[in-house]
Amino acid sequence: MLNNSNLVKNTEKKIFEKSSVLPIPLKKEQVKMIEKMRKYCWQSQDAKKAKKYNLTPCVGLAGCQMDFFYKIFCILIKDENDNFLEKIIINPEIYSYSWQKTYIATGEGCLSVDTSYEGVVPRHQKIKIKGYDYLEKKYFDAEWSGLIAIVAQHEFDHLNGMLYYQRSVPSDKIEPEWIPLGSVEDE
Repeated sequence: MLNNSNLVKNTEKKIFEKSSVLPIPLKKEQVKMIEKMRKYCWQSQDAKKAKKYNLTPCVGLAGCQMDFFYKIFCILIKDENDNFLEKIIINPEIYSYSWQKTYIATGEGCLSVDTSYEGVVPRHQKIKIKGYDYLEKKYFDAEWSGLIAIVAQHEFDHLNGMLYYQRSVPSDKIEPEWIPLGSVEDE
């Protein structure tokens, strides 16, 4: 079973490698990996299961963090009504960014990084993203803003071999026009 002990960490060089395009249609073994990723995200947000299975709560997970170096990530966040929003995106492409920057006021975290880093990560407030929606089984093109946009940019960075702390800036370097967003506990 996938848990914290077998995720790829930033102490391993391969986490900094770029991921490859995932051919569609998917093969059975690829679907199994995607379902493992999905299961990790859901179980990590259940406190009892997270403790039982050694899972760190997360709002996103990229394939490369599971040693599955294809362009895919999962997002599982709660909306303002406490309903879960789940997205599993294959071969995502972020093709447009707003000029307005935002950041998570408490900083970002990551399942692949066991050390905490000071500072915040400036992200674009809005993005335009396209790719293949695994859950809906179709290609999509959408504009996202707020937390989902931040999480998507974090996971998209993973697919390009970059970790959040490589983009972080010290808290005293926050630009006045950047808009702080609430907080999330971990990636």
